[in-house]
Amino acid sequence: EAHEIDDFNCSIVKDYSKCIKCGRCAEVCREVQNVDVLAASNRGTEYEFLPRFDRKLHETECVFCGQCIKVCPVGAIYEKSSISEVLTAIDDEALHVIVQIAPAVRVSVGELFNLEPGSITEGQIV
Repeated sequence: EAHEIDDFNCSIVKDYSKCIKCGRCAEVCREVQNVDVLAASNRGTEYEFLPRFDRKLHETECVFCGQCIKVCPVGAIYEKSSISEVLTAIDDEALHVIVQIAPAVRVSVGELFNLEPGSITEGQIV
């Protein structure tokens, strides 16, 4: 199959062999995010949901919000892990590794540590 796995971007992977062609990914992209990157491609039993104009996801207007990941009932779309690359970089003594966490994460992660909602955890995350 021509479109087995699309993992050419830094955030999202789509495994077309797992896709049940329900269209939820295209619907949430179009109706909720108003981006409309995914569409039904081909006809009959050969159809699948692909980035428009037969492009890779990273070549589209996708903002990598992850809503398609949330609505996929079979895990055909999932978050791309960078854990092995990060661990390799941390273990490399020739590198000085710096980590940056988005402001929204710094606020929301506090609740996991029984802090009040909205507590700022800057300087407390290791």
